[in-house]
Amino acid sequence: MEKELKNYPINDLPVLYGVIKTLGIAGSINNQFKEHGNWVGILPGEILELWLCYILSQCDHRLSGAEEWAKQHLEFLRIMSGVAKLSAHDFSDDKLGSLLGYFSEDKVWGVVEKTVNQKGLGVYRLKEEGSLNTFRLDAAPMQSHGKVIENGLLQYGYSKHHADLPQFKLKLCTLDNEVNNFAYPICHLTVNGKVADDELYVAIIEKSKQVLQGLTTYAIGNLYVGDSKFGSLVNRCYVFQNKDYYLMPLSAVQLSLKKRMELIDGSEPSTYHQVFRTEKKKQVLVAEGFEVSEQIEVKPGERIDKWKERRLFVHSIKYAKSQQHALDKRLIKAEAKILQLTERKQGKPVLKTKKEYNLAITAILQANKVEGLITVELKKRTIQKEKRAYGDKPKRIEKKVDFSLTVCRQTEEIRQRKKYMGWQIYATNAPSNLLTFEQCVWKYRYQSNIESRFDDIRNKMAALLPVFLQKDERIEGLVNVLLLALKVCSILEYKAAKSLQDQEELLFNVYEGNPNRGTDRPSAKRLLKAFDGVAISLIFEDNNFQFALMTKLKPVQKKVLEILDLKEDIYTGLIEKIELWFSNKKVIET
Repeated sequence: MEKELKNYPINDLPVLYGVIKTLGIAGSINNQFKEHGNWVGILPGEILELWLCYILSQCDHRLSGAEEWAKQHLEFLRIMSGVAKLSAHDFSDDKLGSLLGYFSEDKVWGVVEKTVNQKGLGVYRLKEEGSLNTFRLDAAPMQSHGKVIENGLLQYGYSKHHADLPQFKLKLCTLDNEVNNFAYPICHLTVNGKVADDELYVAIIEKSKQVLQGLTTYAIGNLYVGDSKFGSLVNRCYVFQNKDYYLMPLSAVQLSLKKRMELIDGSEPSTYHQVFRTEKKKQVLVAEGFEVSEQIEVKPGERIDKWKERRLFVHSIKYAKSQQHALDKRLIKAEAKILQLTERKQGKPVLKTKKEYNLAITAILQANKVEGLITVELKKRTIQKEKRAYGDKPKRIEKKVDFSLTVCRQTEEIRQRKKYMGWQIYATNAPSNLLTFEQCVWKYRYQSNIESRFDDIRNKMAALLPVFLQKDERIEGLVNVLLLALKVCSILEYKAAKSLQDQEELLFNVYEGNPNRGTDRPSAKRLLKAFDGVAISLIFEDNNFQFALMTKLKPVQKKVLEILDLKEDIYTGLIEKIELWFSNKKVIET
């Protein structure tokens, strides 16, 4: 008798599949899909649900690895999904590539986004009574190794770190919740890498309203938060016309530095609003400031739009200290560099004229951004030295020109420069009864919520970079799929945080090397990693299935299932499913 043991490391797959099935993804796709004669295999909806399990479990979006993964887990995937006709070929890179083209169609994916948002937001407690729905808007370049084609998606554009690589731009709209403040991705735009950010705000807001259509909670009265590029008059006017609210910092173009300084100088510090944070049971001042009102008038066409805009002048205590400290360091550096101009070293060019010194001093002041804060006195002196006769050279007096430098700080100018440090000016059309001064400060400080989602899609849960796909429609389809994966992560994180906070508990044993550290806001990555090591073993004798064994669930794994509102039988019930599967299979074969 020949015995055989097959091991399936299932880890977090049942958790992922259990959450994904609740979102109605397969139905929203299959209902639109028109099966043609060349289509072979299961329907696209079932493929996508299992492919999402692969992407999130393996943190890998590459098409090439999915087929091998499916082959290794094929029997288990069939049992878990109940799709008997599932084959590894359903996850071949050719089939997934063609599906990406299908998923890139706006009409198709619009239905998917709408369905998932309706089901996903159903579990969210997004805001407290009387507060505003807070949507966050931002864009980021995504680099690729593809080729730049005229009018294509991949183009060379501005990038802080990878200007030498082609890129496309991802514009994201997320929605805050009051439980863990993690941002839920509502919708996105994928555009070519040369498009300016400020041109995309109206388009992303319009799309957010489309995918949330039917959810009356989000029809009007929403708060949209963005960076200074959101602050153009066109964007602010659009938000006002839609009976919504905006919040963004104003750039020097929208409010000049001169006007800012005039208003700050004219303010009375004793009347400032103050914002505090509790640190180690003590109230610590975070920011203070004042606000003014401005009447905005825009003529978009024949009509005239008018509204009252609040402008909040916020002085951040830590930001001011940081800027002042940086200025002090630049002053020290500039002084040292200037004094080194007169030092002579081997290989160092010698400055010989007053003009050369003045040019070098100006360059140092500009490089360190301290123009007007340091004055330099340059003195020229002529040194005469008597030289004795030598050889055919007679006794003589040689003259040598030398320079000395005296550096002096302009104390009053430095004090004035520091006075305006740490100030940020925000604009909003939300009335103070809906958005107080303190709420404005915290709303913008939580803009890091959306930035963390970009980090997730770039490098973490649904890692997009690097992109090796060449066809525009496949890149767009892949971005759609990965943003869908990010929605799944958001729902996992929200459910866990809400349950832990309702129970006033912490989740332990999710930090590597520190089991006693707890959290009430675990990330999706930590929740899923808790299931590492869970496996199922199938025992065969002469190719006939005998029985199955599964790793016993640990207490932390049971706790995660509990806070995610998932039953333990998504794991424990697998043994029964496996036995039923093989018994049915045996009946069919006989």
